[in-house]
Amino acid sequence: MRSHKGIRPQDVVVLLKLCLDESLKQKELAASLFLSQAEVSDSLSRSVFAGLIDDKKKFVFRQGLYEFIVYGIKYVVPVIPGSRVKGLATSHSAPCMKNKIKADITYVWPYKDGELLGSSILPLYKNQVQAALEDERLYDLLAAIDAIRLRSPREFDIAKKIIKDHLL
Repeated sequence: MRSHKGIRPQDVVVLLKLCLDESLKQKELAASLFLSQAEVSDSLSRSVFAGLIDDKKKFVFRQGLYEFIVYGIKYVVPVIPGSRVKGLATSHSAPCMKNKIKADITYVWPYKDGELLGSSILPLYKNQVQAALEDERLYDLLAAIDAIRLRSPREFDIAKKIIKDHLL
């Protein structure tokens, strides 16, 4: 394993995907997230070190992951909205939150085939958009995480509930 043992943003996505489908083998996990097997293996090792998954890399400690996402991710992976680009809706602009929040601003992950114009938010890792497009539940979780990363108090409770409903 590489020398960096702290959690990286993509590690959260790996753990979320495992929570959504505990039967996934590392090869399937890598393919579904558009990551290499080495990246997934390193990610799981970092998550063991962080205490978010068991030593056998099979059982995610969901409560710990939930607490990290809800209370810590905004400090570890903060976000500053960028320029207006075409992309895939995220945060309160995503389908899971869109009808619950009225907002003048639209947030998107940059995506060349996106049809929505909005302020860009960098995803947690490079291929996140592709993974989200293939898994609606993962998409909901990642969009809710972005609402937390944006540090917007009015979206916090809605995002927290979405995450709780999917993880716990």
